[in-house]
Amino acid sequence: MPGSTNWNATQQQMFHEISDPLGITYDPGSTLDVVQEPGYIDSPIETHDFATAALGALGMATATIGKMRGLGSQKLRLDRRHAELMLNSVAYHFQEGWQLDISPVHTPVNNFFETKDGRHVVYNGAYTKLREGILKFLNCVGDHDGIAAATMRFDAQDLEDQLSELGLCSAIVRDKEEWLGHPQGRALVDVPVIELTKIGDGERVPLSDDVFRPLGKVRVLEFARVLAGPTVGRNLADQGADVVHGRHPYLDHILPFEVETG
Repeated sequence: MPGSTNWNATQQQMFHEISDPLGITYDPGSTLDVVQEPGYIDSPIETHDFATAALGALGMATATIGKMRGLGSQKLRLDRRHAELMLNSVAYHFQEGWQLDISPVHTPVNNFFETKDGRHVVYNGAYTKLREGILKFLNCVGDHDGIAAATMRFDAQDLEDQLSELGLCSAIVRDKEEWLGHPQGRALVDVPVIELTKIGDGERVPLSDDVFRPLGKVRVLEFARVLAGPTVGRNLADQGADVVHGRHPYLDHILPFEVETG
């Protein structure tokens, strides 16, 4: 691993799966030290190590751009536990000791429910349109027992297909082998973690070197929604870019999401 210490094997593998398809040559003078703090999620999915690898790639890429712009090499330090907390950082905003309201995320719809054929599905109804759409389809009230009883009227595949047709969020719980045999799983198995697609031609503008931040004097228009896309915009702004975040004026939103990524 270029310029890094204290990485475990899983973090190294994930780092390379993120970085190698992009063909990045990192600044050899910049180093990244990982502090292997114990995580706080007990899961077969290595979320802590994935977060560490993703933020490590971001840090090394930023340091490399800074080096290219005359800011010198950097020494980076990344805490494994804190990296995982960043994946759910919307939950850690407080005002005068009170957590900002993220009750839409904890709506009873957002849970796992058993179906008539003994399988399980998961719903996502954090946004009003999704939540009301699922409840309308199930024809039930929005409490856990009502949703559970309504879900038991359907086989899992029928439920997933019908909700998908309506543009609503639901998925069958599948194990790894079943997912790899699913058409979408087969389609994604050889796709790199990150793809860069050129969508148009334009004049190449060189980056200036009279800056104090790695992305200084870089302008970005960001029109993404929810958390993943806007978080990218926020990360670019963290490193000095001038980011304009546009939000649809009539679509519903979750205030803490806007606070987190604004």
